[in-house]
Amino acid sequence: MKLQEKIETVVKTEEIQSVSIDLAESVVDLALDDGLLRDIPLIGSIVGLSKGYFTIKDRLLTKKLLYFLTELQTIPLEERQKQIKKINSSEKYESSVGDKLLFVIDKAEDSRIASLIGKLFRLNILSKLSYNTFISCTQIINTSNIDLIRFQCVTNLLHKVEFNDVSEINLPHYLSELNGLNTSQLLILRWVVIRNNETSDNLRLKPFYNLLMEDSELEQSEEVVMFKSNLFQLGFKHILDPTSGLNTIPDFPKSVSPTEYAFQLFNAYGLEQIVEIDIEIIDKLLRRK
Repeated sequence: MKLQEKIETVVKTEEIQSVSIDLAESVVDLALDDGLLRDIPLIGSIVGLSKGYFTIKDRLLTKKLLYFLTELQTIPLEERQKQIKKINSSEKYESSVGDKLLFVIDKAEDSRIASLIGKLFRLNILSKLSYNTFISCTQIINTSNIDLIRFQCVTNLLHKVEFNDVSEINLPHYLSELNGLNTSQLLILRWVVIRNNETSDNLRLKPFYNLLMEDSELEQSEEVVMFKSNLFQLGFKHILDPTSGLNTIPDFPKSVSPTEYAFQLFNAYGLEQIVEIDIEIIDKLLRRK
């Protein structure tokens, strides 16, 4: 059985339930020799049987495939089978589901991107996303710089699509827009992602987090200076000290909270439509002054 046929078979059978993240991570453990890997159900049948050994490329591809498959496990078997049959029987598409999935997953930079492709295909199976839109979005994701911040934002965005908060029609546009955000906007996205996390202790941007939590003892880190500088250059001079030039970055004004900075930038760029944020909560914080 060809690899693309095997992928399709796993997606439309209960064999997918044997997939896990732990299994995916074990694939790249070089301490596991080829014999042990071939003995693991599913893995041995996906890669390496024809050659009798696993190359590094085989291991990395298998890891990406397993991350992709974990996103589909909770979908009922009947729905998976129905969607694959529908696509394969359509005359609109030149390649089978297995062919297309193998192509886009192989192109994925790493397992994180493969999991996003899995989330996209999940939306397609759930009829939240057309197959054409799925293909378009995978092309955008595979050619974008998806760092940790963008990854979290894309995950939030796909969650919104699944629960009908964002239309699939706008999804390719939002993904392209997210990839094109400049440094100023990404600083705001960092704030949102950090704010949504339960803890900030292990984050590299802890000083930036503290600033936006209105920590008066914060040192002026590089991230903070860049944040202020970009606010100024974006034209928000009325928020900062109007007498200060670009070479003199003013201190945070006591009259305006960091929350209000973020609020105004979000309104300016419409970013609340892209990332997970509750504008009503921010609005309440502003009215509390």
